[in-house]
Amino acid sequence: MAISINSNPTAQTAAVHLARNNTMLEKSLSRLSSGTKLVDSSADPGGLAVSMKLGAAINRQTAAITNVQNAISFVQLQDGDIKAAASIVDRMAELRSMYDDVTKSDIDKQNYDTEFQSLRVQLYQSSQGKFNGVSLFSAATWNDGTVAGGDTVMVLTSERGSAGSQVSLAKIQLLSAVTIRDADGSAGNMSVGNYATKGEQAYSAARSLAAADKGTAGTVSLGSFSVDSFILALQNVATLRAENGATSSRLQFASEQLEAAKVNMEAARSRIVDTDVAEESTRFARYSILVQAGAAMLSQANNTQASVMQMLLL
Repeated sequence: MAISINSNPTAQTAAVHLARNNTMLEKSLSRLSSGTKLVDSSADPGGLAVSMKLGAAINRQTAAITNVQNAISFVQLQDGDIKAAASIVDRMAELRSMYDDVTKSDIDKQNYDTEFQSLRVQLYQSSQGKFNGVSLFSAATWNDGTVAGGDTVMVLTSERGSAGSQVSLAKIQLLSAVTIRDADGSAGNMSVGNYATKGEQAYSAARSLAAADKGTAGTVSLGSFSVDSFILALQNVATLRAENGATSSRLQFASEQLEAAKVNMEAARSRIVDTDVAEESTRFARYSILVQAGAAMLSQANNTQASVMQMLLL
């Protein structure tokens, strides 16, 4: 190759390779320091778009998990109040049995009734529980089954909102479960079921084991209810608690499914975005050596012009 003064192709080639390797070294350094492969939009435009959508889905998934956990807290509070109601009705039934004791005087029966009236108020208060201002129980009239028509809330268990899976969370009718429906005051129509064709549909203090206050004590006494009334009320409460447990179980499974889906989404996003440190460290070492070698070779290429001076001085 001819020796010239105005141009040095060897040095120019070395400079091009040095600049290219230095750019790759800077990118590798940025990936290692940031932990992400997508240091700018030009790195992987398609991957960047997918990662943004997955990131938004993960955020929605996190919010859905929080919503389901709040719903679990809701049914747990429901269960606590239903359990307390069952204990109250059980004690009422015990009082009613003792009330029938022929050896008890009228004063003894009044004492039993005094406790019964207090328990009625406590049972009513158990049906008035709230979670963050939302009523735990329904005060609606009976329709079909154990859930009042339309008195439910839908828990969204997917990051897709209402388009995804949902769990129906019932505001259980605890107050109705302890209220006699038949107009004649018998206990035959107190069991859980359809009361559309018989007797009273709404809560009535005169025929309920629960009362807002003791003001009805003069007309409603422990003797106003048969033992069967308490037995059927306890069966109702047991049925409602079973329904609550079924809802709680479903929400637990929904929560586990959401957690698994979130982990899988995060893994999918990680494959697109996160830097493989082992692989990137190898690249970094490679480009670091190439930059150093390129700088040395550029220096050597520039020194080839020194021979021109030697020829001119001869």
